[in-house]
Amino acid sequence: MRLQATDEDVYRIMDRQEKYLLAFGAAVICTAASLYVFLSVSRSWENLYLLLASFAGTFYFLYQVVHLGRQIMEMKSCYMEVTEESLVVRQAGEAGHYEACRIFLDEIEKIVEGSRRGIPEFYVVMNENAKESFLLLDDKERKGRIFLVKSWGYQTEEFRQFYRTLRWQLPGKARIVGTKEQTVWEMKKPQTGFLLGVGIALLYLIPKLCILIL
Repeated sequence: MRLQATDEDVYRIMDRQEKYLLAFGAAVICTAASLYVFLSVSRSWENLYLLLASFAGTFYFLYQVVHLGRQIMEMKSCYMEVTEESLVVRQAGEAGHYEACRIFLDEIEKIVEGSRRGIPEFYVVMNENAKESFLLLDDKERKGRIFLVKSWGYQTEEFRQFYRTLRWQLPGKARIVGTKEQTVWEMKKPQTGFLLGVGIALLYLIPKLCILIL
């Protein structure tokens, strides 16, 4: 079985990037307007708060635009494949790097299902005496026995099917640490934007309450 991002997957991420780009433009306008009001009209706490909130939103949306743009470029050369003999993965890593592996199934000690809410992923742990399998970072071999297989760029259901296919292909001596249905993968993951909104609200409410109390 082989997974590779399709044009539909790429377009789906591009749509998200476009929405963040529009939000970024709106945040820039709000930041400029807030700065003008704060400097020219009134330097009150409310106007300072609006300026800080707009500034934070601008950087958050800009980060999402840049992050998604990088991921779109990386998706086109990423794939994963499992055969009767081995698992082969090439995926985006941290800071623009690529991670890859070829792990022979008879050299797998165990597979550990990821437990983070809303993030389909699993760890492949090789035997200590593995000889044929290897891990790569930017086409250079790296040391280690553990490889994290990520689902970024793939639909959850097709990634789950890939994971189950790999489990089915494993030899009997390999252990599987996980659940039958991977229900945690379907849960909503913590939303950075929501947490940012809560932080912005508290930034206003806490100082305001302190002023009222004092």
